[in-house]
Amino acid sequence: MAWSANFDDFNIDDNWPSPAQPQLDFYVQVIIGVVLAKEEPRAIPSKKNPGTELYLVSFTLRDSPVDFINATCWGNELHIQQVAELFHIGDIVEICNAQIASKPSDGSDERFRPWTPSLYQLNISENHSTVKLYGGWSVDKYYSLQSIPIKASNDFYTLGDIIANGQNLHNAVVNLLAVVRSVGSPKDIVTKNKKHLKRCEVKLLDETCLSFPLVLWSIEQVILAQSWTTQDQVIFVADARVNYDDYKKCMVATATSKTIFILNPDTREAHSLYTFAQSVDTSEDDLKEMLDVANSEIDLNTITNVYNLEQLKAKVEPTNEGGTDLGITYAYVTNFDIDGETEKVIARRCTKCRMRLEKNKLSCSNQNCPLGFLNDDTMEVDYDMQFDMGLTLSDCTGSMHYCRAYGSVVEKMLGCTADEFQKYDDKKKTQLKWKFLLEKCKLYIKVTLPRFDRPNTLTRILDCQVANPQEALVNQR
Repeated sequence: MAWSANFDDFNIDDNWPSPAQPQLDFYVQVIIGVVLAKEEPRAIPSKKNPGTELYLVSFTLRDSPVDFINATCWGNELHIQQVAELFHIGDIVEICNAQIASKPSDGSDERFRPWTPSLYQLNISENHSTVKLYGGWSVDKYYSLQSIPIKASNDFYTLGDIIANGQNLHNAVVNLLAVVRSVGSPKDIVTKNKKHLKRCEVKLLDETCLSFPLVLWSIEQVILAQSWTTQDQVIFVADARVNYDDYKKCMVATATSKTIFILNPDTREAHSLYTFAQSVDTSEDDLKEMLDVANSEIDLNTITNVYNLEQLKAKVEPTNEGGTDLGITYAYVTNFDIDGETEKVIARRCTKCRMRLEKNKLSCSNQNCPLGFLNDDTMEVDYDMQFDMGLTLSDCTGSMHYCRAYGSVVEKMLGCTADEFQKYDDKKKTQLKWKFLLEKCKLYIKVTLPRFDRPNTLTRILDCQVANPQEALVNQR
């Protein structure tokens, strides 16, 4: 009797040997499933015939909401190349006469392959087994498996969490839930050992960050990414590696051979994120900067580099990649106009899309906002108020204008919320102003480096406090 695809049939019961027993040698007639992950063909030295090579291609197959398994197809170079070209991630395949084998008990089988809940793996032999695209009537059933999570729906880091943790998460393996903001063009890379690779950079977004890089190196993953619809595709990225990129000065996620992508997962968290993404106008730099809430969550203790303003201003040459830099500077606050026009200190933002409301208007001007139908002067939208202001800093090397301070950073400086501040009279505001104006301060700075498509350097204040005179003298640059 043929299985039409149910790996649950391989679970251990009284009729099956335990994992401690010798490897199984059992063949199953038919298995059908959707391909969740796939590697490129490769060759390994043969132990039985020294001096020769074995060719293989590995992939991960899923046939039910709870069952997926790793499979390896073995054969000569031409056969493996033909199998590899037959299907890609997301295709449905039918495998005949595959061998069921126990996974190694030491976990070595999954060091470079996706984790699976099965105790077994499939071996597909050129001489005894076949692999072909499935052409039956149950296609929709298998395609739907691509959207069913393989991990708990809340088992992921937000992009803001990763940025906030910074180098504490360097080289960590994490799960992500994000919307595809953009998919870059694949680039051909040749390594020092003449290996040809494909590289593709995908930009992700969520409620905490509107642009976060995910790098793909696998040809199969790059092919998959080319089918993603920007700002309309939610992906759950299982087991991606995150690193601090010294060149870009930011955290970067990388998909590895262990990574699995779940497309548009049918979960509450994913639906909520999709709704958010539809409301975001990613062309708005102001919105992008405001939504990057991780700026105020960065662990300041990890920032140690000290710069003077001349050194900070030197970071003006646009690059392809942009990136960020973090540092400390000791400078005088020479412009801190908090007792002038309120609109220059406080921003009113729509609670739905976070777009800044125009002066003297209570309607949201974002046409993609869920409240866009209220977009006229006679209808009010819900909004909240947050500090959003510019400062000028000066030291012996020069001045730096348009340094931005947002939200909780200003609240900490002034000791009040934006709502409380706007109720203060001019005398009170002026008193707060002179706590910092013309005082030498210790400032934690985040500089978003320019790119060719965004030529301006963006300088963000992460923390500002009046400097200890002795500390400032020691760190004078």
